[in-house]
Amino acid sequence: KTSGAATKALKGIMALIGGATAALGGLLKFSMDNADELQQMSDVTGFTAEQLQIMRYQGSALGVELNTMTGAQSKLIKAMAAANTGKSGPNAQAKAFQELGIQVRDSAGHLRDSNTVFEEAISKLGGVKNETDRDALAMQLFGKSAMELNPLIKAGGDQLAQMADEAKKNGAV
Repeated sequence: KTSGAATKALKGIMALIGGATAALGGLLKFSMDNADELQQMSDVTGFTAEQLQIMRYQGSALGVELNTMTGAQSKLIKAMAAANTGKSGPNAQAKAFQELGIQVRDSAGHLRDSNTVFEEAISKLGGVKNETDRDALAMQLFGKSAMELNPLIKAGGDQLAQMADEAKKNGAV
């Protein structure tokens, strides 16, 4: 009787171990797929995998999709290029950057890092008190996706920085 109970218990333990192994395997596959996805997105957007993980964490907390943020950055690059080439005087994009106090060129005359400009733009837009003015400026920089970025803009640079620190501490990065 004792050996039958022991055998039954051992089978139960083996089943438990098998289930745990399968779960770990699934988690490992998910992690690898996620890492591949982040690396591919990093290659496309220019954001580092760490920046993308932080953005995903912030967006998840604020209800903004990661693809919305990366798409907005693409539109921001176009706005930076347009502001940089305003040969006949400042265009709408150049005026928006100027009004926010954001430089699109570095001291050598080259376009600045778009990731840095993205963070500055989100932070500076958060400081614009009049919502209509803020939305109009955001649309000049980010196109139609500007409205979807409002939760980030309203959160402001300080809260986003705090959330980035949280993401690192919580293991989301």
